[in-house]
Parts: sequence; structure tokens; C-alpha cells
Amino acid sequence: METRKAFEKVRSFVDWEYKEKRPKSVKALRVKSKTAFTIGALPDYQMRSHGPIIFVVVSDYGDNLTVYFFNRFGDKLGSKKYESTPKFRKELAKSTTLKYHLPKEEKIIYEDTTSVLQKEFSKLHQQLNHKLGISYKYPYAPLVDNTLKFTVNSRCGCKKIKNELHIPSDLKEKGYFEITAIFEWFHSYLMLIISTTEDANNELIISELSLLLSAVYIPEHAKNILKLINIDYKIEIRGQQFNLTQSMKTVLTSLTEIPQMQKSELRFLLKRYIGVLELLKKYEIQFSLIEIIQLFVHSCEVFNSNNDTYVLYNSKEEDITGYFYFRIFSRSLELAKQLEMEELAYKTFFFTTIFGLTILDSKEIETIDKSLTEIIDNTQSMMNNPIVYSQIGKIDNLASDILSKYIVSQLSLNIQHAIEGNALNVILEIQNPTNYPLQDFSYKLSWKPQNRIMLTTSTDISKSRDLHERLKRNYLFDIQNRGLITISCVIAFNDPLISEKIIKKSVILDKININ
Repeated sequence: METRKAFEKVRSFVDWEYKEKRPKSVKALRVKSKTAFTIGALPDYQMRSHGPIIFVVVSDYGDNLTVYFFNRFGDKLGSKKYESTPKFRKELAKSTTLKYHLPKEEKIIYEDTTSVLQKEFSKLHQQLNHKLGISYKYPYAPLVDNTLKFTVNSRCGCKKIKNELHIPSDLKEKGYFEITAIFEWFHSYLMLIISTTEDANNELIISELSLLLSAVYIPEHAKNILKLINIDYKIEIRGQQFNLTQSMKTVLTSLTEIPQMQKSELRFLLKRYIGVLELLKKYEIQFSLIEIIQLFVHSCEVFNSNNDTYVLYNSKEEDITGYFYFRIFSRSLELAKQLEMEELAYKTFFFTTIFGLTILDSKEIETIDKSLTEIIDNTQSMMNNPIVYSQIGKIDNLASDILSKYIVSQLSLNIQHAIEGNALNVILEIQNPTNYPLQDFSYKLSWKPQNRIMLTTSTDISKSRDLHERLKRNYLFDIQNRGLITISCVIAFNDPLISEKIIKKSVILDKININ
């Protein structure tokens, strides 16, 4: 307790000394235990923990120091000036411990290059996740490797060793640090969600696609990314050549010319695109070389602002997933037929049929060669073929989700209403224009807010367990409160492909203003 009170007195002296005399700095030091040395010509000022001197205060004036001596009660015993030599400073530092100093200096933390780089990598990846609306953790730890040098290719001289990404020490100096960080994120993510058959070209195509997406995300770096692509990347399959370099150059050139105001539009399209690709992982779809080539080519079309496809995908408000995969698989089907690749033709025919349903409306269904019942039968047959199911892990879920969604989209649900006094009369009509009867069809009318009307009676005008063509039902309500009310209908029926699965869908029918 005495020592603490003594130090408070010493500390007050330091504050006064610095304020009144304005030296460069003032330090309060405590003499180390069992220390003894003699300062200058004052042998009676012997510094030891058991002697009279417990604290010293050092005022630094540059060329000389003023040293004050304090006992264990915090009383000043005297002072002396000393020349500020390295030897004296070293001896003083060795024999004392710093307790307080003015001015208060911020502690400087020195970080190594790798630590700084890892933080910058992490920050760029966090921004990517946020802007694309996903959560993906890059699995490699970036490390600066002085043995590596920057090279002009998609990897920029980086090497992956186990769970580490070794980065050339001159990467930042060359201006490719941000490009590398963005590329690595996209490459790692695409390798996770795109499953491919065994072919050396598949990973090369994914690398080129990762460069493309990096340029879309940071179009201001598109010119530098253009330098990293393969000079002449061609793939030959059964005598037919595919020039991927030309497709890549075309889209990257368009990105270098994109105006500033269009960049947000481009990033929004990229976010939609990533969402579309996640379907591959969701249903565990495996791509052949032909299919991944078509994925790459169509991706180049999607992000080429001078292309009609770019305009199409930006103007579509609805889900673009079905159209995207229909284009890829229908083109792959044509190539499979040309190259006489029978198994691939069978697989891509299945996908073209399934995804074709996602882009058809009720009028276009009439142009299909087969009826919906036949499409369902054929789909079930193809699902059981090992050529198809061996390359689609969750084929049942894929076919079921697309078919049921299509069927629901074809149903016509309408209501008519009339208000008489405190009574609301509603007639619900549901029509099924397809030739496929919905088995165990059920429906339930709902409304919000619920306390605005109260159901008194409901009568089936047409009764049927299954929905073949149409049904009608009349509802009579008592009006409890006036105002706006939203009428919806929840429908349910047996899944056409998975017998134990029930399809449910809620549809908003109308908003009625009860005055």
C-alpha cells in the first residue's frame, strides 16, 4: 500500500515536470530488485531495492538527461544531470522497469507480410460473400513465398500445397493481388459446386470460367485479366474443335468497355448467375466435357454486354434457371447427336425435356409432340436408366420439383365475388388444362385479416376426388369489419413421380375492398 501511494506521488511529479518544463519525454522507472549501481559522482546515490532509492524519474532533453531520485515514500532525494550516452541509457534500462511515461505513445504492432496479406484476403472474400448473397469460406491459408515469382497465367505464379496457398512475394507489386484473391475464391467455389467426369480439360475450363467471373466482379481489372487467359485454348472432341479463347476474349473486351453506371447491373446479374449454378450442387448433377464446354460458352454470352443473351437475362424478372440449363443441355444434345455420342444424347435429352417445361406456358404446351401424361411416363422411364441416374445424384428430386412446379403453373385459379349488405359471396373455380388428372387433389380457401369476415356456409358445385378438368365451390361469409382483405388458396395433390410425396402450394387469388 505504501509503495502504491509513493508511486502516485512520483507520477504526479512526472505530470508536473512534463507540463512545466516540456522536455522531449519524462519516464518514471522503478529500480529492479537486488540492483546496485553507482550513478556518476554520487556514490551515496546507490540504486538498490533495499536502499534509499526506489524510483527514478528521467527527463529527456536530447543531449542530456535530468535524473531525479525518490525513496520508498515517494519523497524526492535529489537530482543530477547526465550526458545522454548509449552506455548510460543501456545501463539505466537494464537496472530499471518502466512504470509510466509522457507523452503517451501508441504501441506500434509490426505484422509480417503474410499476416497482412491474410487479412486483406479475408476482407475481399467477406465482401464477395456479402455482395453475392452467399456464405462460403475459402479453404486455403495464403502464405507469402519468397521462392515464387509472379507469372502471367491464371494462377499468377501461386501454388497450392495441402491446405495452403503459396503466393509470390512480388504479386502485389505487379498489381495482381486483388485479381488473385477474387480468382482463388471463384475457382475454389466452382470446383465445389461443379462436378465433372474425369478429363484434364475440365479443371482448365473451370479456371478460365473463374477468370471470367473475376472480370465480371471487378471489371476495372478486365484488361489485366485479359493478359492471363490461355493464348490459344482449343479442345478437340471426335474431330470437332472448340475455341474457348475466342469466346473469352470477346466477353473480356466487352467488360473493358462497360460504363461505370452499368457495373451494378453486371454485379446483380453475377449474383443471379451464382444462384443458378448452385442447382448443380443441390441435385448433384455431373457434367461431361461437352456439357462444361457449353456451360463456359453460354456464360460468356450471358456476361457479354453486346450480346442479346445479356439483355435477355437482365430483362427477365422471373427465375432464369430453367432457361439457362435448357440452353446448355439442348446445345449439348445437338452436339451429342452430331458426334454420335449415344449415351450423352440420351442424358441431355432427359435434361432438355425437363428444363424445357420450365420455359413453356399453357399455350406453348400444345406444340409439344407428347402430352403431359406421356412426358411424365417417359420421365419415369428415363429416371430408371443408369445412363441418366448415374450422373445425377438426386434425379428424383430434380424431376419432381420441375414437373410439379410446371403443373401448378398450368392450373387456373379464379374467384368471383359479390357483396350484398353484410354478406360476401365468393365463387372459387379451379381448372386443369393438362391431360394429367391431379390425384387426391385438395384445396382450402384462406383470408387475411381473419377477423374481417366469417365463413357461414360453403357448397361444392362440382365434386371429384381427383382434379381432371375443373371444380367450383361457393363460399358465403358474414362481414365483420370493413376494409381490404386478401383471399388465398392452398392446394395439394400427389406428386406425379414420387408417390409418397405431397405437393403443396399457396396461391394469392385476389384482394377485395369491402366498403
